[in-house]
Amino acid sequence: MSLEQTITENTEAIRELIATLKQNPAASTNAASNAASTNAASTNAPPAASTNAPPAAKLAVEPLKYEAIQKPFLKLVNKDRPAAVALLAHLGVKKLDGVKTEQYAEVLSLIEEQLNG
Repeated sequence: MSLEQTITENTEAIRELIATLKQNPAASTNAASNAASTNAASTNAPPAASTNAPPAAKLAVEPLKYEAIQKPFLKLVNKDRPAAVALLAHLGVKKLDGVKTEQYAEVLSLIEEQLNG
């Protein structure tokens, strides 16, 4: 499995998790558990709704590194520079290295939307 494919699958799982949380904030534990199991199985199917998830289940998620957003951002710059500049402005930074680590998943999601949209 390539790194890009893994990142794409992880991003999709995060998007599904966010959508689930927006629909039902009380289901946050179940949604997080389902997204993790979907990602671990490397399937493209949406996570199944489950109410059997143990509340003590912890997700061991490795944080994204700068390189994970750098290459896709450079692709975006080459494809649509104004969109890349607008993305940075939206994040309140002038350069990609000004993005906070905790924003990397959001940035990657926004970049992929621009590249695929």
